[in-house]
Amino acid sequence: MSDSILTGYPTSDYKKMIFFTKEKVIVAKIGGQAGQIAGAALGGVTGSLIGRSRDKGASKKKGQKFLESTPQEILAAEAFNYAIPYTGIEKVELRKNKVKIIAKEKFGKDMKRKTDKTTQKEYYLYEKPIKKIKDFEDQVSLLRTYLSNKLEVK
Repeated sequence: MSDSILTGYPTSDYKKMIFFTKEKVIVAKIGGQAGQIAGAALGGVTGSLIGRSRDKGASKKKGQKFLESTPQEILAAEAFNYAIPYTGIEKVELRKNKVKIIAKEKFGKDMKRKTDKTTQKEYYLYEKPIKKIKDFEDQVSLLRTYLSNKLEVK
């Protein structure tokens, strides 16, 4: 069975996208501040808003392109992008507008090290608000096929 993209969710700020494949989660950069910087050069608040809007549009296009790409292509697209294999995940909490990934080790720079207050066990956390998931129940069913008991829906 070859790995392929199942689905992806952009973060609420459209700077990153969280992809679920048959074997792993991929966190990928889809946007940045280039549009905001260019917009700011146009002048003040209005220019900044125009830049932010342009950046959001470019981010959406990049996210759509990634949905049609292979996991290897996504990982190679940016130095920031990283994968968390399902074997390295303890739990994925999925809400209609938030994803929380608890992993056994640090896979990406933006994962935070935490300690469970009850067990004193260390873990690594990736948590981001995402754009509201359409067809939430269908998405949960799809992901449960690959994550089984690691997927917790809230």
